[in-house]
Amino acid sequence: MTFYINNLTDENAQLGFDRERGGRARLAFNTNQPRTFGLTGRIKF
Repeated sequence: MTFYINNLTDENAQLGFDRERGGRARLAFNTNQPRTFGLTGRIKF
């Protein structure tokens, strides 16, 4: 069994600036994935 957490502190990183139509339309930042966690298990026969 493996337990994992990605982006533990839920940091909102601004990875890149997204401009549509040369800045005349929508302006936004590309951000990272929010905090995620899960459990992975394997069974071998």
